[in-house]
Amino acid sequence: MPKRRRFRFSRPVYLAWVLSLTSCSPPSETGDPPLPPKEKTTTEKTGTVSPSDTTRARGYFAQAEQLESEAKYDDASAYIEKARPLYLAAEDWENYARCYNKLGEFSCEKGDYDQAQQYLDKALEVGRHRLGEQHPAVAESYAGLGLLFSRQAQNDQAIDYLERALSIQRSTLGEQHAAIATSYHRLGNVYGDTGDAERALTLHEKALAIRLATLGERDVEVANTYNSLGIDYLDKGDYEKASELLNKALSIWLATHGERHPRVGYAYNNLGLIYNTKGDNDQAIALFDRALAIRLGTLGLRHPEVVMAYNNLGIAYDDKGDYDRALGFYEKALAIFLPELGPKNPMLATVYLNIGLIHFHKGDYELALRYNGKALSIIGRAPHLHVTDIYTNIGDVYRARGNAELARVNYRKALAIWRARFGTHHPEMAHCLNNLIVGGSRWEFAGRGPSISDD
Repeated sequence: MPKRRRFRFSRPVYLAWVLSLTSCSPPSETGDPPLPPKEKTTTEKTGTVSPSDTTRARGYFAQAEQLESEAKYDDASAYIEKARPLYLAAEDWENYARCYNKLGEFSCEKGDYDQAQQYLDKALEVGRHRLGEQHPAVAESYAGLGLLFSRQAQNDQAIDYLERALSIQRSTLGEQHAAIATSYHRLGNVYGDTGDAERALTLHEKALAIRLATLGERDVEVANTYNSLGIDYLDKGDYEKASELLNKALSIWLATHGERHPRVGYAYNNLGLIYNTKGDNDQAIALFDRALAIRLGTLGLRHPEVVMAYNNLGIAYDDKGDYDRALGFYEKALAIFLPELGPKNPMLATVYLNIGLIHFHKGDYELALRYNGKALSIIGRAPHLHVTDIYTNIGDVYRARGNAELARVNYRKALAIWRARFGTHHPEMAHCLNNLIVGGSRWEFAGRGPSISDD
């Protein structure tokens, strides 16, 4: 069976576009004066503001974090904007940089990726300039950028930034710090997105051990890691363990946030994936519908997570054989994706790939090839796991048309990417080899889209 991509959520959503590794330009209009030349690399206090001002700034910051936990990102941003000028006046560069990191995270949660990029660029500039490269605030910026890249399915860049963050955190914070757990968690999500479930599982277990020891069993960050571990076990085909972990996450999120919170939507989405993978499409659709209702109510119609919900509903209806309804959901996804993210966003390739599959099922092989070609033009021919999906689907189309030679050409391309990425003993190698031997595709992929995923 041809391959398609489902969107999973291993954590709350963040993201953004490419940032130069060598220089960072500040936002064009931040309302702040230009930074004066660097004089020291430690946090400076000039005495130009009273202690009560910095106390007030800390209070604003704490209120912002509380509102963040309630997914009230506009209100949270307003409190950060109250704290930011107070930290600037005090020349408290560490907390000043943290303000921009937080503003970047909130913008990502709202799906405003351009604004998130600007804030994170600014945070990294302030941190490098005022605090030095080996400072936890700089690591926080790298971690945020890593998450941003992962949400755009730019996994190699995400791994690079997250490894940079982890290196700084290990040398400055120690192994049992919450920030270390967050970096392990995010790296695990990215490796899961690349198809390396074993590596993802190892990293998520490290994150869970730290979070359980430092936060306790019922903390929302522990729930985030249970959610990601559930996805790891789903990828490994252990549906019972996956369901157990995802229900643990759901229980904590419901107790903490109530029903109408984006994280609860993540749990319903991921539980729906288990039923969809097992072939219980009606139950999957019921859960995907619940996830969609929560996202529409909390995030709005134009948010990328709404697109992901439409994509997964399209897959479930495709599996039921209701191709027209499935195509309708994919078209809704495109109507949001194209104006919001542009025609070259890697996430768009996921929807094109799935539309190609609809046309394959309907016997319209020309359109199936056209949409797989659109997906390939976005991702390129680099050794990316999405490319293996596309080559496999193209091979299936040629096989259905009776062109065994072109089918095998495309299957070999998929096989070469899997071999280069994971070696000869990965389970997917057997599927690729089966395609070459019998000239057809008999495997179904339950892969991830950009995951919330987690923070």
